[in-house]
Order: sequence, then structure tokens, then C-alpha cells
Amino acid sequence: MVINDQRRLVILLSLHDLSGVGTKAEVLDNIQNRHYWNLARRERAMKTNRREPVWRNDFAYIRKKLVSEGSIGNSTRNRWTLTNNGINHLLRLCREASEPKASKLTENANRRIRAILANSQSQPPSHLGGDVVDGGARGLRKSIQANLKEIMAVSRKRKPQLVDDVDDVELVRTAAPRDEAFRIHIQKLYKGACALCGLSLRSPDGQPESQAAHIYPKSRHGSDDLRNGLCLCRLHHWAFDVGWISVRDDLTVIVHRGLPADGKYEQIRRLRGRRLAEPQDPEMRPHPIFLRAHRRMHRFERKRRIARAGT
Repeated sequence: MVINDQRRLVILLSLHDLSGVGTKAEVLDNIQNRHYWNLARRERAMKTNRREPVWRNDFAYIRKKLVSEGSIGNSTRNRWTLTNNGINHLLRLCREASEPKASKLTENANRRIRAILANSQSQPPSHLGGDVVDGGARGLRKSIQANLKEIMAVSRKRKPQLVDDVDDVELVRTAAPRDEAFRIHIQKLYKGACALCGLSLRSPDGQPESQAAHIYPKSRHGSDDLRNGLCLCRLHHWAFDVGWISVRDDLTVIVHRGLPADGKYEQIRRLRGRRLAEPQDPEMRPHPIFLRAHRRMHRFERKRRIARAGT
């Protein structure tokens, strides 16, 4: 088993321990505290250009690979979430690690791997055993199913809410299954194609390149109402999130006046005036409440000032 696949396995294993969701610090601290990785002297040394050991920097790099492979979600800033694909990826890596023995994995890691494999053999592939509280994937899958129904019910309401009415503790506890349920719904509504450019690519195992984007972001507790969602390719997801582009209420694209003039940004510039592709269900069309909030957040428009009486 190659070294980077061992790192992939340990990251997914740690996320599994954390009920499918955690910050970078929580995931890497869990790896260290549970002693999942045989640290060499070089890995313990401090990275010259960063204030962290080499091994933590190496694992953060592999996390990016897992995001691109669809095993970890990245819809919320500084939160690593185990996706449905990530659960299956974890199982595959556990089987690969069982023989021959992977050199960098400790006995603690191998013991955890054996437990996961034992659960997977006693349950169908869709149920790895355990529950969300102790990091098991069966509870995570059940929670995803519950969130699929809840998100659709919220999205059918006549008037949407800009933010979800969920406290911070509940938000963290349900982040992984809720993010995955939102992604499933959005990609189905747009058939996995980018609503801005129409790009529709898939990996060898059928995973879409596109991502589920929140119009009003999760970093501000933006609602998981499907009318607050768009299916976007990675480039246009980034451009939308940082504010190079926004969308009018009539679903035409606005490009930021400060967009650099050089050719590197041409794939963004050419979107000016283009109309978004609409979802299969017309009722799930992006709602003006969310579009307006995104425009205001990135200063495409300002809030109207209400004149005081008598002035």
C-alpha cells in the first residue's frame, strides 16, 4: 500500500472517529492522540515555512486530494466532512491495508481497521455498523436519509429563511449528513452539470466533477433550502464564492468590475450576461432572497436606506 494511500486511510479513519465531521486541528489531533501513524524523526520536525510539524502539513495536502476525489466535502470553510463516497473509499482502503501490512500504520490503526471490516462483513455494504455518536457509518447514512427529507420539506415552504434556525452545537453535530444530503439534492436537480457553463464531467468511478454551492454561504449559516443552492464546476464555484461573479433575480450573471483584464480570467469574464441553467424542478429555482444576499455580501448592490419620517 503506497504511503499516500496510507495517509488517505488515516484521515478517513480519524473523520470516522469524529462522527464524520471535524476541523483540520480536530482530525489531525485525533490521529496523534490515538497514535494511528508511525512518525519518523523527519515528520516530527517543524516545517520551515509553517508553524506546524512536517507530518501535519503532509496530511493537509492529502486532504486536498480527498476533496478532489469526492471523499471529503468542502462546502463549509475549515470543516472536513466525510461524504458517502468517502465511506466507501474508507472501506476499500481498509481492505487494502489488511494485507500486506502497511508499514506506517500503528497497531492502534490496524485494530480500528479490523473492527470496521468486521462490521462491514456482518452488515450490507450500505451499513458499516455503529452509529454517529461513536463514529459509525450506519448512523451517518441514516442521518443523511433523514436530512434528505428534511431539506426537501424546508425547500417546499412558500417563503424561505435566509439562515437555518439551528444552534451552533446542532449545526456541528449534523454537518456531515446535512452537507451530503444537500449535495445529493443539488446534483440531482441540475443533473450534475454546472449551472453557469454546462460542464458535466465524471471520474472513472462515476463521481461528478461539479459541486453543490450555497448561494448565501454556510460560513454565515446560510440555509440548506435547495433554493439557496447551485450546481457549479470547481472553477465557477470558486469564482462565485469569492465574489468575482453574482446573479441577478432574473438569473443573468453579473461579473465584478474589478476582474483582472488578463486572459487567465477569460472563462469567468465570458459569463457576463449569461443566464443560469434552471433546475429540473421549477419550484427549486434560486430564490431572490438568497441571490440578493449574495450580491449585497460582495457589494454588487447596497441595502436601500429607508428615509426617516419628516426628512
